[in-house]
Amino acid sequence: GRGGFTTSIENIREENQVLSVYPNPTKAILTIELNNDFNRTSRLQLISLDGKVLRDELINQNKLTLDLKTYSNGIYFLKIGEQTRKIILNK
Repeated sequence: GRGGFTTSIENIREENQVLSVYPNPTKAILTIELNNDFNRTSRLQLISLDGKVLRDELINQNKLTLDLKTYSNGIYFLKIGEQTRKIILNK
């Protein structure tokens, strides 16, 4: 019935929550793209390798840029909602 149809749309929506982060490694500017209806607000966190939260903000755009030039070279974790990406900063 109609209920099953709703469920399948919700499942597709879940799978489409794809996060692209580029260029990676980056020299400074990181572009973040969310290709779904991330019109709802998500939490963005930039976390250092030793677990310090360097940035913690709420975002509601589908595309944004982060400037990492004030940070040291190394590995960082970018967490948006439930998704995490490893970022390499190499200036």
